[in-house]
Amino acid sequence: MSGSISPQRRHAQLVLVLAALVAAAMSYGVTLPLMPFMLERMLGATNADAVSWHTGMLTGLYTFALFFLSPLWGALADRRGARPVLVIGLLGAGASLFLLDIAANPSSLYLARGFSGVLSAAILPAGLGYVAETTAAPQRTRNFSIAAAATTIGFLLGPLVGSALASMVTVPIDSMRIAGAFMPDSPFFATGLLCVAIGLGCVALRHPRAVSQTDAMPSRGGADLRSIGAYLLLTALVVYGISAAEVGVTLLGKLRSVGTEGISRLFVVCGAVMIVVQVLGLPKRVRRFDDRRVLAIALLGSALAVALLPWARGLATMSLAFVALGAGIGLLIPVLATLISDAAGADQGKAMGWQAAAANLGQATAATATGGLFTAAPPLPFVAAAALLAAGAAAAALLGRIASVSRAPDGCKH
Repeated sequence: MSGSISPQRRHAQLVLVLAALVAAAMSYGVTLPLMPFMLERMLGATNADAVSWHTGMLTGLYTFALFFLSPLWGALADRRGARPVLVIGLLGAGASLFLLDIAANPSSLYLARGFSGVLSAAILPAGLGYVAETTAAPQRTRNFSIAAAATTIGFLLGPLVGSALASMVTVPIDSMRIAGAFMPDSPFFATGLLCVAIGLGCVALRHPRAVSQTDAMPSRGGADLRSIGAYLLLTALVVYGISAAEVGVTLLGKLRSVGTEGISRLFVVCGAVMIVVQVLGLPKRVRRFDDRRVLAIALLGSALAVALLPWARGLATMSLAFVALGAGIGLLIPVLATLISDAAGADQGKAMGWQAAAANLGQATAATATGGLFTAAPPLPFVAAAALLAAGAAAAALLGRIASVSRAPDGCKH
């Protein structure tokens, strides 16, 4: 097998991996607007407490599967290559959505969501590890930015597809089923088919180490575990901040009579700003700055945006805060991925898996804490998230100072 492939094919393979990240995010997001309605159909409209409890448990089951298994899938991708791990993850995610399409009771929902979490956990670490392995250092932040934008697009598309085709799940029509089981117009069937198609396409991926020796990772040595640990903690703080803001503003919007349409608009604004920053702003603007300085500035800006939310009195002010938050998060996610990749040496898949696990931990912790803090006092979840982000900004500034001193000549160290 040749040691290199053409730039055109390399770009085509990157697009395929980005499509895998979009599909993985869609497979999660497509269930969000539908799960309560499916449970209500199964348990009865009058059993509201059970519907809420099962919705939380099903979401937690998926999230914790990602948390525990992402590092393991990433390590397997390092040993066996990203291609088989991506194929298994995408085919498994598709199969789990087909299971949701025929779910008839809560037990089958738990089976489908557990299966989805176990297999979907493979996609993000393998995909990001592939991006790291096939990208030279100067372009890595750019490609991680594009990968983060692909994931954001998937998170936005999933709920849109789920909402648009919701009637096929909430009110099944037997005459529209295939072989009395699958509904071809359902969001689960459509998204599952997409996952399977991209998974089969990933069979054609070349092993990343065979792409080009001249573009390989600059350092194949051991991982800098201390730096990786610091960046994983910052990842958890960043995801905690955005998750607390999203959950908190849902509760705050109800209190301020913003309405579901207004809240949805805030999420769309945040996602759109993240995509613009990641695709257009980040690669051109941050090259002149040290990544750790970018981290500190973006964390501080995100902290101020979150702190503004509980005092916002209307949708316009909330939107302004979410624009600032989206810009900050849009910078933070790819920059942290780049720093973790730079510190990971040969363990790219494992490192990306740990970052995915840290993100899931931050998300799960925020979802658990925000409701209780909001019940105690509505501003509390936002104040807590802002304080954590500000602490992260201070830590990033300290990391930048330490790195600057370590790079200085001996005579310049103080």
